[in-house]
Amino acid sequence: MSLHSAHESRVATGGAEEASRPAGREYPAAAVSPVRWQTVIALIFCAALVHALVQLGQGWENSVLDRHGFRQSQTAISTYYLLRGSSWLAYETPVLGPNWSIPMEFPTYQWLVAAWVRLTGMPLDSSGRLVSVGCFLGSLVLVYAGLRHWGLDWSRRLVILTLLLTSPLYLFWSRTFMIESLALLLGLAFLVLVARYLRSGGLGTLATACLCGCLAGLTKITTFYTFTLAAAALLLGKLYPSLRMTLRGEPAALLRQIPLALGLLVGGALIPLAATLAWTAYADGVKETVPLAADYITSTALRDWNFGSLEQRLSSKFWYSTVLGRMGSDIFGARIGTLAALSLIAIGASIAPAYRSRIMVSAGLFLAALSTFTNLHYVHDYYQYANAIFLLVGVGFALVSMLESQQPRWSYCGIAGFALLTVIGCYGHNQGLRRVARHDTPPEPIVAEIRKRVPQDGIILIYGRGWSSAIPYYAERRAIMDPRYREPGHPKIQAALASLGDTPLAGVVSCGVRQRDPEGLRQRLESLRFETSPAATAGTCEFYQRSERHSDQPTGE
Repeated sequence: MSLHSAHESRVATGGAEEASRPAGREYPAAAVSPVRWQTVIALIFCAALVHALVQLGQGWENSVLDRHGFRQSQTAISTYYLLRGSSWLAYETPVLGPNWSIPMEFPTYQWLVAAWVRLTGMPLDSSGRLVSVGCFLGSLVLVYAGLRHWGLDWSRRLVILTLLLTSPLYLFWSRTFMIESLALLLGLAFLVLVARYLRSGGLGTLATACLCGCLAGLTKITTFYTFTLAAAALLLGKLYPSLRMTLRGEPAALLRQIPLALGLLVGGALIPLAATLAWTAYADGVKETVPLAADYITSTALRDWNFGSLEQRLSSKFWYSTVLGRMGSDIFGARIGTLAALSLIAIGASIAPAYRSRIMVSAGLFLAALSTFTNLHYVHDYYQYANAIFLLVGVGFALVSMLESQQPRWSYCGIAGFALLTVIGCYGHNQGLRRVARHDTPPEPIVAEIRKRVPQDGIILIYGRGWSSAIPYYAERRAIMDPRYREPGHPKIQAALASLGDTPLAGVVSCGVRQRDPEGLRQRLESLRFETSPAATAGTCEFYQRSERHSDQPTGE
């Protein structure tokens, strides 16, 4: 096996165009036989792959309520109504009242799941999991292909893939009914194509990168954001030698790169950004037609929620407890895994200048996402799915730098660190998120009562569950949910009820409200002309039916 030092040096200083061509001079031989390391790495990778495939199949038949059921059921209910004839753009998420459409992300993932259900007849929940797992496995293929940009041989690439395969974060969330793995797949496809464009040019490559960028931004802009920064880093690496030549009085070198840079700016940034902004404006316009959504979940209303505050960014609690504690354990399996990874990054960057920039840029991309969408990462433990990959790649580069060291102690430390991170990741997952995946969290018992008492086309009003889609999804009934618990006389509630037209509410569900505010609940039920005594109680929820003297509609199937 040969390692090309001239090639590595040029790539480290930004010579991306050299990434696929061997240089004439080789690295000095590594301290330990490369063949021996290749065998060890391949065996560890195979074990990690088998373990990952087993873990990705955990809880396949369970509900989608195992963790962040709010978000999983929201994606699932949108797909459910796509299959029932909902608009494919203004898709229904029927939890805030007519016209039922509150589009968030562009429904790329929902379309794929719906198409798979129609093609195979597989149950919806299982189909969502299958598409998600397929996207994750596809992402691994793209990572393997993309690492060729840095001239890594197959065994070095397997080091990084193994870190991904043993990360509890990816083992758990890749099997959920969520858009995360598709957004990651599209972002990686964009980045690999950008690297190819910077290396070889070509309008076809740029156009395909632009398409993947548009889909990635539309599917999840917070994921695509980090990949645009990564693309910018690749461009700067490409331009760096020309910039140095310009500073030495040779501007022609930089001028030759301007068409390439402009092409990437337009096709890789401006067009995807324009597509994302257009979708956001369209989605906001649709939400404005839903009274309970108009001032609640538009992009303007969610701005502070998405970005967080300066105080939050500067908080030691966020960086120590959330980032080093919760996120580190989710990514590496345990706090000791986090400490080991940080130590490896420090060692790898110090002993191998050729890899230093890659290690630092990869870690910086991980931190950039946290510093931008701070509150989202603070609240949601699945948001790191989008950027943890960069941290793991940085750790992988650190391990590679150690394996290639001419000093035996660093080579042995590298393979030991690699094995240690693999073991900690698998053990941490088996002790933590694997148990969550295996445990089935059934829908709330009130779901059975709703399905029994409310017609298929009936509409229910739900108090006490925010605007979570969990009950409406498993009850297969549309719902009006007011997260702010406003009185029926409030203009927003009146508008939502008026939008029902001649269709009366078929039931009211209260979850925990009677215990907290019995008088307020009674007043609301009377105002809506519903009985004040529950017709059924299940778990912490009660079902109320319309008062007989005010109803001439059937109350059951």
